[in-house]
Amino acid sequence: MLLAAVVSEEVARTVSMAVQSRPVLPPSEARKTLAIHRERLRTWLGGDDPLRLVRVPELLVREGVAVTYRTLRRYVRRELGWRKKLPTVRLDDPPPG
Repeated sequence: MLLAAVVSEEVARTVSMAVQSRPVLPPSEARKTLAIHRERLRTWLGGDDPLRLVRVPELLVREGVAVTYRTLRRYVRRELGWRKKLPTVRLDDPPPG
């Protein structure tokens, strides 16, 4: 026996609006702390001779800032665009000759 679920358009609209309109969570304490050090992080990870990310938590601990590596990594990727991959654009091969 095959069961088929038919969802009305109104139910689908109600569910999609509930998912899309959920409140944005406030930033965690770790993210707030990293936001204070944003420019320093940008300096450490940018430029001609950037530091490796694994070195940054050690430097932050010296200043009394303790955050996990994963939190730091997510923050610098999302907020600073660290190691963001550029989009790939595929082009057709030109005709020979």
